[in-house]
Amino acid sequence: KAIDKNPMFGEFYVKKVMIFIQNQRYAEALETLDDMRKIFPDAFEGYDLASRIYMGQGKKKEALDIINEGIKKFENDVNLRISKINILLAMDLIEEAEKVVVELKNNIYASQFEKAIILQEVSIASAKNDPETMYSLLVKAASLEEAGTCDENVRYMLMMTSILIKKYETAMDMAKVLVAQKSNSEFVV
Repeated sequence: KAIDKNPMFGEFYVKKVMIFIQNQRYAEALETLDDMRKIFPDAFEGYDLASRIYMGQGKKKEALDIINEGIKKFENDVNLRISKINILLAMDLIEEAEKVVVELKNNIYASQFEKAIILQEVSIASAKNDPETMYSLLVKAASLEEAGTCDENVRYMLMMTSILIKKYETAMDMAKVLVAQKSNSEFVV
């Protein structure tokens, strides 16, 4: 009803898609995204959400196709390229994912997304079963935390990777940092 009253308000389409996804009505979600892309061709969400739905359905090629279509429209969008890396890794196309990381590092917005790019490199190192590289990247990601903050996900991955490579002192330090957090995160005990 909200879309019928105000069809030019893009946020309504996104909310409708999210409702369809929650109710596992993927065909209708994709149809809504098609409508959204026709009305709002400059809305990157139409491409990103569609790729996520396709991935959820196990349709990796369709996910890659739609994300590539979005990247053609939004050459400098970092989020679409991060989604592409995740798709490529799910397809076991590690070298292609590494090429996308290089594109990200050369992106005009790379400095604003340094930590997100590093975490994509961590995913690639994980896919290559390279815990040493994962460790060094996670140390770098942890060093990018703003003063007084703690990225519990990064610290947890760093703790677990430290155990893998037998850097027990670092693992213990990360465990202490996590225990000291006052949050409801799944990474905090």
